[in-house]
Amino acid sequence: MSAELLNGWYVSANQYDVGPSSGTASTYQQTNAQNVYNTFSALGWTINAIAGMIGNMMYESCLDPACVYPKSSFPNGGATLEDISNQYALSRTSPAYGLVQWLGLGSTEPIANQLVSYAYRHGSEWYEGQIQMDRLTWEYETPAKWKPTESVTGNHHQMTFAQYAESTDSPEQLAYYFMCHYEGTYSVVSTRQANARYWYDYFSGTPPEPPEPPEPVEGWITGQAFSDLALAYDGQYMPYDQYDCYAFVQKVWRDISSVSPSDTLCNPSSQGSGTNTLWRMNVRPYPDWTFQTTSPNNQNPCPVLWYKDTIENCVALYGAIPAGALLFHQISEDGNPSIPSYYRGDGIGNFVHVGIYCGNNEVMQSGGRDSASVPGGGVHKSAYDSSAWNYAAFVVWVDCIGSTPPEPPEPPEPVKPYWLYMLMAKQERRLLKNVKYRYSSELY
Repeated sequence: MSAELLNGWYVSANQYDVGPSSGTASTYQQTNAQNVYNTFSALGWTINAIAGMIGNMMYESCLDPACVYPKSSFPNGGATLEDISNQYALSRTSPAYGLVQWLGLGSTEPIANQLVSYAYRHGSEWYEGQIQMDRLTWEYETPAKWKPTESVTGNHHQMTFAQYAESTDSPEQLAYYFMCHYEGTYSVVSTRQANARYWYDYFSGTPPEPPEPPEPVEGWITGQAFSDLALAYDGQYMPYDQYDCYAFVQKVWRDISSVSPSDTLCNPSSQGSGTNTLWRMNVRPYPDWTFQTTSPNNQNPCPVLWYKDTIENCVALYGAIPAGALLFHQISEDGNPSIPSYYRGDGIGNFVHVGIYCGNNEVMQSGGRDSASVPGGGVHKSAYDSSAWNYAAFVVWVDCIGSTPPEPPEPPEPVKPYWLYMLMAKQERRLLKNVKYRYSSELY
């Protein structure tokens, strides 16, 4: 999302209507989640309980305090913060607002969900993060809105808000309880629980487990071999109007011996083409999608990205960007090229450029700008620039990580210098002489 910093919170009037999260968090979401954590840890909540609540927030609002659903009744479709201010929100009855999607003035519950009027009475706009923390704290201490007795999948489960806050149940279980007792719904349970686990690991300092690479198949190559295929095009004149960034990556992909000419990095006939499709095709809406192809024995799926994350997280997990990884450059969700509406709001953003990391701080890519080495733009090798790339991904059939490396051999015993040997021998002779002297003295 494209967001602005407002009193320590990232808010975005351009956040699209609420949808499931992608299972990862942007810098904006991490900042907002930290604010939630700071508020409720100070109240004595367990990490488990906080994670359960934030897991629900992630689904309800993508952790955007300015999330409103739907926005159609607001001026300009709620395009700016001014369009969704208290002035307009107080006259709307249907939308839901904020981190946990408080209901609007049309709520039939007398006190439960009136975020807008609460913010108005306290001199704040409803989309400010701190007023939402104040409201949640008030609901916890009152308690308002929380339903202590709620039917959970047919079982009448009882839990007070105070019991929830001090619980050490798993974050998945607490996400479930928060959904039922606070949100008053039973929907998309697995997403809320996966989000809760993510935030529990994030705040407890437990690093996420690196994803398991797919099982090797015939034709599996190393990441360095894949980057070598890319480096082979360094110095060849391949103009941008014939090979844009995506077309170049596609060409290198097809240089893998086991890849048939029909195998593509996405399925243009059904998904469109370009870097956004390459990135998103197994993120949303179907995270486990694979595509059938006409490869020999149907062994080769149209490749999916078996790893995708920020550069920072990639380095944290693997120690460095592996050779053969795809690199992406991201722009905000408001920029061009446009993306399908069902992708908007997933926190991933638009990707306008892709390249191949080749190790040694080198990237092979195709750019559209003129340069001395590439007149008119095109395929070239360049130095890795951390400001130019946001995300990394590994492609099926390219073993970027490799198997667990063997244990390094034990270092050899250091060789003692000659003078040290002589000194030790002298000390041994002296010790032996002293022993003989003491022995002979004892005889007499």
